[in-house]
Amino acid sequence: MEAIVIRRFKCKFTRKIYVPGQIYEAAQERINFLVSAGYLEEIAPCSEKSSLSEPFQNKDILSCGSLNSIADYNACQMLTKKELEKLLIQRNIAFSKRQTKAELVNLLMSSNF
Repeated sequence: MEAIVIRRFKCKFTRKIYVPGQIYEAAQERINFLVSAGYLEEIAPCSEKSSLSEPFQNKDILSCGSLNSIADYNACQMLTKKELEKLLIQRNIAFSKRQTKAELVNLLMSSNF
């Protein structure tokens, strides 16, 4: 079973860190537990899976093409400052290391792709 990560967490079984936008695969029981805890959101059946936005198809928010929705903004808020800096470097957006995390998120959201 698969689900979309909506809140950053570390899997106690694989010891892997999952960030918002990634796909988490596990047994149905584990998925149900993490959904009830607020870490995951279940994916719709396969017929609707193709309608997911680009970040979820790529299984990683750092490879997404557009950051325009509220969900993308919230996902960016969950990233660490270093992850935001990597994303800005990938997109060739100028920034200062002295900028706060909130300023980096606003800079990322205001840039046009």
